[in-house]
Amino acid sequence: MAGLIARVQLCSNALLLLGDRPIASLTDETTGSTLSANLFENTYLAMLQNHRWRFAVKTQELPRLSAEPKTRYRYAFQLPADFLYATKGDSRTYEVYGNEIHCNAQSFQLDYVRRVDEDLLPAYFAKALEYNLAFQFSVPLTGDMDKGLYYQKVYIDAIRKAKMADSSQYPEVGVHDQPYVNIRY
Repeated sequence: MAGLIARVQLCSNALLLLGDRPIASLTDETTGSTLSANLFENTYLAMLQNHRWRFAVKTQELPRLSAEPKTRYRYAFQLPADFLYATKGDSRTYEVYGNEIHCNAQSFQLDYVRRVDEDLLPAYFAKALEYNLAFQFSVPLTGDMDKGLYYQKVYIDAIRKAKMADSSQYPEVGVHDQPYVNIRY
C-alpha cells in the first residue's frame, strides 16, 4: 500500500511532538497507534479539501456515462476514484451529483483536487499535517488542553505558510493590456 510508511512516519512525528513514543504501525496496541489509525485519514482528507493545493490538482477528461441523468442536464460523466472536489471544468455550467458530474456538453474535462499518496507530499504540507495531527492527538493523549491550544496555533501558522508556499507555484502573469492608460493617447 503506497503511502503507508509515510503515514506511520507522519503520525509518529506528531506523537513525538507531544512527548510520546513513535509507532511502528497503525495496529500497535498503544494509544498513539489507536489515535493515528482513527484520526489520520479524515484529518488528511479535510486538509486536502480545505484549499486548492497545486500539488494535488489533476486534470482529466471524464468518461461519459450512457444513461441520461434525471436532472436538468443532458449528459453525465463519471468522477475519478481519487476525486475530492472540483476546481474547474471546461463547461460553463455543471454540477456534481454523488460520483457524477452533470452538464450539457458532450465531453467534459475536469481539474480537481485528488487524494495524494502521503509519500509524495511536499514538505510544507507534511509539516502542517504533523502539527494538525499533534493538535488532534493532544487532548486524548496528554489530557492537557493548553498543549492542544498550543498545537492548534502552531498548525494555523503552518497551514498559512503552506498555502503561501503552494500558491507561489503559479507563474507570475504580467499585465499586457492597459486599457485605462491607452485610452488617454
